[in-house]
Amino acid sequence: MAHQMLAEILLKLRRRMLWIEGASGLGWGLALGLICLILGVWMDLVLEFSPTLRIGTLILSLTAFCVLGMTVLLQAAFQSNPRMIAARLDHIADARGQICSGLELSMRNGSHSYSTNPDMTQALAEMAVSRAADLAVHANHSQAVPTDPLKRSFITFFSLLVLPLLFALLLPQLAATEWNRFANPSGDHPPFSHINFQVEPEGAKVIFGEGIDIYVTLKGTSAEDLELVLEPFNRHVTYDDQSKMIPIDVLPMFPEGGNRWRVTISDIRTPLTYYVRSHSARSRRYNIEVITVPNIVDARFRVTAPEYTGLPEYEGPLPQGGLSGLPGTQVKVTLFSNRPLSGGKLKYLTKDKQQKVDLIASAKASEEANGEFTIREPGQIVLTVTDVDGQESKDAVTVPVIVLVDERPFVRLLQPKSLSLATPSARVPVVISAEDDFGLSRIQLFRSLNHSRFLPLEVPVSMPPPTHAHEVVFLPLSKYGLAAGDEIRLFARVEDNDPNTGNRDGSNPSQIIGKGSESSVVVIRIISQEEYDSMERRRNGLQMFMSKYQQARRRMESLAEEMETLQKKIDKLPADSRLKEETLQELRKLSKLLEKEADTLKKLADQQLPYQLDNELSPQLKKQAEALKKLSEQLQTLTKNKDATNELTSKRLKEMLKSLNDQREHLDSEMMAPLDTLSKIMPLMQDQSRFVQIYQRQRDLANRLESLKGEPDTDDPILKARMRDLESEQNLLQKELIQLLSDIEEHIEMVPAEPRFEELRDSALKFVKAVRKSGATEAMTEAAQGLAEFSGTRGHAGALKAADILQKFLSQCNGMAQAGQNICKGFQPALGECLSKTISQLLAETGFRPGSGTGTGAGTGAGGGFSAQRSTMQNVGLYGDSPFIEHAAAHSGSSSDDSQNATGRSNGESLLHQEDQSSFDSSGKFKASGSGESLVPLKYRRKVGRYFQRIADEVGDQ
Repeated sequence: MAHQMLAEILLKLRRRMLWIEGASGLGWGLALGLICLILGVWMDLVLEFSPTLRIGTLILSLTAFCVLGMTVLLQAAFQSNPRMIAARLDHIADARGQICSGLELSMRNGSHSYSTNPDMTQALAEMAVSRAADLAVHANHSQAVPTDPLKRSFITFFSLLVLPLLFALLLPQLAATEWNRFANPSGDHPPFSHINFQVEPEGAKVIFGEGIDIYVTLKGTSAEDLELVLEPFNRHVTYDDQSKMIPIDVLPMFPEGGNRWRVTISDIRTPLTYYVRSHSARSRRYNIEVITVPNIVDARFRVTAPEYTGLPEYEGPLPQGGLSGLPGTQVKVTLFSNRPLSGGKLKYLTKDKQQKVDLIASAKASEEANGEFTIREPGQIVLTVTDVDGQESKDAVTVPVIVLVDERPFVRLLQPKSLSLATPSARVPVVISAEDDFGLSRIQLFRSLNHSRFLPLEVPVSMPPPTHAHEVVFLPLSKYGLAAGDEIRLFARVEDNDPNTGNRDGSNPSQIIGKGSESSVVVIRIISQEEYDSMERRRNGLQMFMSKYQQARRRMESLAEEMETLQKKIDKLPADSRLKEETLQELRKLSKLLEKEADTLKKLADQQLPYQLDNELSPQLKKQAEALKKLSEQLQTLTKNKDATNELTSKRLKEMLKSLNDQREHLDSEMMAPLDTLSKIMPLMQDQSRFVQIYQRQRDLANRLESLKGEPDTDDPILKARMRDLESEQNLLQKELIQLLSDIEEHIEMVPAEPRFEELRDSALKFVKAVRKSGATEAMTEAAQGLAEFSGTRGHAGALKAADILQKFLSQCNGMAQAGQNICKGFQPALGECLSKTISQLLAETGFRPGSGTGTGAGTGAGGGFSAQRSTMQNVGLYGDSPFIEHAAAHSGSSSDDSQNATGRSNGESLLHQEDQSSFDSSGKFKASGSGESLVPLKYRRKVGRYFQRIADEVGDQ
């Protein structure tokens, strides 16, 4: 039993020793491994270990841990045999070898052959073993196998572990960098640097041939310069191999402020690896993958219209709205890609079918492909490309195809007007305006006399066929032997150059007849000269009157300039020399000019106008002509004097020039002064009569509305229709009153700010302000609203109120007319009386009754009044010879309408010098429409233009 107890105690202590020593070996191994790792990290910071060295450091640390731990464990196993443990117990229990002796006796297992008395020896041995077991039990086992080695090892390990923990707390970024480098030694972890690179983007996928912007934001320490390093990309390259690669390129980066840098990598065609560096610091490596599927980066088109259109070839990007053209238009498509191409496809999709066209690469491995197709039907084309690797583009270009229509040409007659009057001696201009979308091939003017058969007149057309034509054909009526009552009818026809009509000229089969159109018929009625003069005065009475004397003044001014120029020229010649032949010729020329102008002034004086002032001034104009005649005779006498010298001639010319200037001054003071006054006050005199007329029409309307006074609200359709008509009439009167007040203000601005006009200006201004504040227009609005609501009572009340208000201003209006008459009295009595009578005559000719308006107060309806009377004659063409209106057309025997060009023409141009100012501009936009052609779809643009053109023609003739 003692033997077993002693063995168990020793085994227990052996196990304790092995556990303590093994744990101590683990602690010492960890400490040694940690030391190796710390040394490796320090060496990596100093020397920047490669991944292999970092892996070697980790292996070395692990090996040191294992070797030291196993060494301590083996040493513990050697020191844990029973004899050494028994010796430790003897030492702790102070047994003086009893435990060791007991162990030895126990190990003999009762074998005492050496003893003479084995039994006694056995008994003594049992006693010794029992004593040893008892001593072993009571010995201090913790002292025999202490835990001090375990404590020392782990205290040492944890003491060493404090160093990296403090390192991580004090320098976290450095610790994190080293942790990443040793935790993943083969990964891309740059060595520690005080510069922290934040790269955007961290890798990317780029379409073949495109570029990318790389941005870097620096955290921590700033840098003076940065570089982007580009390396070839390969997923299977190891870190060591990658670090040894030669860069493809090194790009400098550019600062953008705020520690932000940028660089652009352009035309990327192969995968790349990139990183940012600054001296010894660098970022991680990032990869750029390249998408090699081809993309369509641009499309160009060359559009060739059919030859007959004369349109230039278009080449460039896709036109706005898509491709458009007439049937037969050739289109060449060129596609550009980011990849070398082998070709592509073009699908022409129409309503019923699909046409495929192969696109061919321009050259081997070229980045563009071409193809052609012909526009036949509306639809769309779909374009794709294929690269040299057989990859088809995922994106496609879809382009709408619009088929245009060659529209019929359009023609109109700008002059003469639809109804015109002409004298038998007039020279009537026929202005033909024609347009076509692609070209005019023929223009014809058809004429008929007194309803006879129309005969064509060919008008030459320039080549190549123009799209716009503005032709003027003069009709010399004096050669036709016409008389008053005859009637000429005209219309124009044009044809375009469309070769697809299938119609051919019978006399010339090679000539194709295009589509045609014709203008409306114009009627020219022949009137007598007396009728023409009367109509001309009614239309332009004051203008003719003024023009007669202005023409005389201009002629005398021109004569004075000629005479003065010649006199100065003679002054430069030797004074005593006789006149040379050249000077005599100029004197004779001046004499003839004086004689000619004298005859002209005499004709002007003889052709009197039916105005009192003209009767007063014409004799004076005749005296001016006689004076010019005398000057001409004096010049003729001077040219016949063979002894005349330059000095004598200059002296005579100065005397004649003084006489001529005196005549001019007399003309200005005695003739032009009253006429200028007349031209300034006449508009206000007309305005006075217009107001009286508006009042009379308003009163007449109120009287007629009295029949509806008992109809507060009605459902009778007949009464409703009448009320709508009366409402229109009331609105027209209100509009005319507002326009009249505006016209008076404009006419006041034309009156000079002189004392003699002050009374007229003040009375007119007061009149306008008073009428506007009177509530007349508001009362008219009440009347119109009542009629709009079919209330006869309200309509009558408003109209009567407006008439009563206007009646209050009749005396003030007559005061404005009286102020005008007072201005006339500022001249000599006879002349002032003539001026007053002339004003009355002019007002009467234009349809006004001086001082009281027109008519007798009877109802005129919505269409009557000043505006209608003034527009009636303006809408009729009037052609004849007037000696009073001096312009190019008058000299050629044409119309006074020539000063008022046709609709769409600028005022003041001669027919012979008009430019082609079509109602359509060069871009195809109708000028009156007020909006650009981009708002109108292409296929409707020409139709819209022609629609508005015809509206302009109709409105222009109203």
